[in-house]
Amino acid sequence: MKHSISSQTFITATLLAVLLIGCSTNPGPVQNEPSIRSDSDQFQVELRNRHSFRPTNGFDARQIINIRVDRLHRTETLYLYKCGEPCSTAKKIQYWDRCCYPEVGYRPHVIKEGGRYYFWLQKDAGDGFSGPVFIENLTSTGSRTVVDFRSGSKVIITLGD
Repeated sequence: MKHSISSQTFITATLLAVLLIGCSTNPGPVQNEPSIRSDSDQFQVELRNRHSFRPTNGFDARQIINIRVDRLHRTETLYLYKCGEPCSTAKKIQYWDRCCYPEVGYRPHVIKEGGRYYFWLQKDAGDGFSGPVFIENLTSTGSRTVVDFRSGSKVIITLGD
């Protein structure tokens, strides 16, 4: 008996596996990484593949995060995921894309449930294929974190009360 798997199912499963690797690896703070500068321990990059970043200590319930995305390409979407327990599963919480996110400053988002979260910038490569946009640099100073991606997109996050 032959089993076949659709290309869409294969792509979805592959993407989920890549996302989960970012969530489950490197539980400690980013250190000794020359392209990552941080004066605080608020966010860290998943070092193995450099395709996701996360708050070092997760987010508290009712935490306000202010998101600004500069130079977001029309084929890119920024996602916020909440890790399951253990972090071998994840739930999509929010996304920001170019059609619905004009570059007009910060947009607040209230975290409803405390826990471990991570951000992922995804590029639509066409024909149903998608993949990560890799992180070039993360700089964190005080309550402001700036994440630069290879595509030229930039995510700026400030934490509110």
